[in-house]
Amino acid sequence: MTALAALPRGDRPFSLDSLEVEMAVSMSLALAGELCVAFDRIRRLEDAVARLEGGEAEAFRAREADPKEAAERQAEAEAMMARVLRLVLDARPAKPRPSLPTSAPAAT
Repeated sequence: MTALAALPRGDRPFSLDSLEVEMAVSMSLALAGELCVAFDRIRRLEDAVARLEGGEAEAFRAREADPKEAAERQAEAEAMMARVLRLVLDARPAKPRPSLPTSAPAAT
């Protein structure tokens, strides 16, 4: 994170009226890119495991999980969604705050 913050930056044009929305959209797109990379890695790992087992990758993916493992994964998925949706699920009144600038400050 520190190395990323130290990279040179210049003015970045904003296309949306709200800086907060622009930042949320940018973060969402960055996360989508990271998710694509993670899915690619998972797919390659599934293929490698299938080859090591001497089977087909599709057969490996189609395997049904043990009911206990499936329940654990479901609980983990629900907990992750609760963390992601925390701001919506645990809505609180907004506190007054100063306005954010309409564009990012130029790096010096």
